[in-house]
Amino acid sequence: MKNDSVITSRGQITVPKRLRDRFGLRPGMRVRFAASRQGVLVQKEERAKSVLRRAYGVVRDGVATDAYLRTIRGSVK
Repeated sequence: MKNDSVITSRGQITVPKRLRDRFGLRPGMRVRFAASRQGVLVQKEERAKSVLRRAYGVVRDGVATDAYLRTIRGSVK
């Protein structure tokens, strides 16, 4: 298992793909660096979930959007 990386002259590093996949690190994601007794700790920043992400999966499969909206709004057609 190769998890080594080299720091470039601009201070950039490449996180090995295996670790990116394991920890869900994606392009554009912000990370935080912190000093620890063992060295440097890299943590991904958890973003607050958007309204759409929080609602994802709320509606059961097979329910039409219009029917669901009528149900939650209390309107009858």
